[in-house]
Amino acid sequence: MYPVDQWWVWIVPALVFVAVFVLGSFRLLAAQTQQIRRLMILAFGLFVFGAIVMETVGGVVFGVDNLLEAEVTAAIEEFFEMSGVVAYIYAMLVLLWLLNAGVLFGDPRPRK
Repeated sequence: MYPVDQWWVWIVPALVFVAVFVLGSFRLLAAQTQQIRRLMILAFGLFVFGAIVMETVGGVVFGVDNLLEAEVTAAIEEFFEMSGVVAYIYAMLVLLWLLNAGVLFGDPRPRK
């Protein structure tokens, strides 16, 4: 039996949330092209791997006593979470491009 530290017990409710989110996302994924679907699944996988798997590894293997290992694990965790967010933003930008929808940054008024 592994010791349960209070700083990573949120993983069990997070797994329930992930399961509900995955079940609710099937219609959204089915409506996308194969390219967008793959990018969205990749983004979700990267984020969940960082948030849940690496958090579990850090909590079970290293605990709070090994500061260096915990910091390295946290850095890897954050890397995967941020990579998932970037991949999702990329997927949404590709979707906008496929739909011929423009994204306008700055002043929308025409220049004189």
